[in-house]
Amino acid sequence: MNIDELLKAAIEKGSSDLHLKVGVYPMVRINGGLAPLDKFPKVNQEESVALAFSVMNPSQKEKFKERFELDLAYSAAGLGRGRGLRAMTRSPWTSNSHFPGRCFGISSTTRS
Repeated sequence: MNIDELLKAAIEKGSSDLHLKVGVYPMVRINGGLAPLDKFPKVNQEESVALAFSVMNPSQKEKFKERFELDLAYSAAGLGRGRGLRAMTRSPWTSNSHFPGRCFGISSTTRS
């Protein structure tokens, strides 16, 4: 599972947001409601960190490790370019990335 696969699945479902949370299936927001992308496995702690870091450059990773949040841009071939906020707290984290005509949120990890 990678972030581009998840974003593509979210677009195909006509969703406005993608949410990732440790312990549950990736979720998409469709017409204001949340629905699971259950063709993917539930997100675990390691995957959540890997997914977040997959859209960050080394400098962004360092900032994220220091502050536990980061505002960034992400481009996905064939999907568009988006902005996002990645935030991590003791509870699962949530972020949003805006792609042309679509808005994606990525949430995933917890801090111990």
